[in-house]
Amino acid sequence: KVAYCDGSIPMEFAVLRQWQLIQEHAVRLRPELRFAFDSLQLWLAPGDSEEEMSKNNPAVPFVPIQRSRRELAEDVSVKLLGFDPQWLTKDYDDNDNNNNNAVIGGGEQVFSVERNDDGSVPTHLLPEEAKSCKWQDYYKP
Repeated sequence: KVAYCDGSIPMEFAVLRQWQLIQEHAVRLRPELRFAFDSLQLWLAPGDSEEEMSKNNPAVPFVPIQRSRRELAEDVSVKLLGFDPQWLTKDYDDNDNNNNNAVIGGGEQVFSVERNDDGSVPTHLLPEEAKSCKWQDYYKP
């Protein structure tokens, strides 16, 4: 999670300014990403949307952050930003593709989200009942 203090900058800039930190942390959580370090993608979702994202709710919009725009945020003061990372408390198994044995402080599973290149939820992650209808009909507030 990233944060910005006073709302004087776009959230995209908070992510762009902390790009390197976020990437390095991702590699520490998921060591297999070290081979794709330069090609990692960062996406922005609305604040406090973690629960709905974990349910693969397609109504949660994901906006790609373009690495090429990093220079736009170079002048953003780090005093305005925050980063709330997840920390592993158990060894990670490189052969465990589902991340089943990686946990964070408090014994929670490592939180991750899988999306298609356009930010949509992959069909295989949708609940069966949601596959046969429009997602707007299935996911109602």
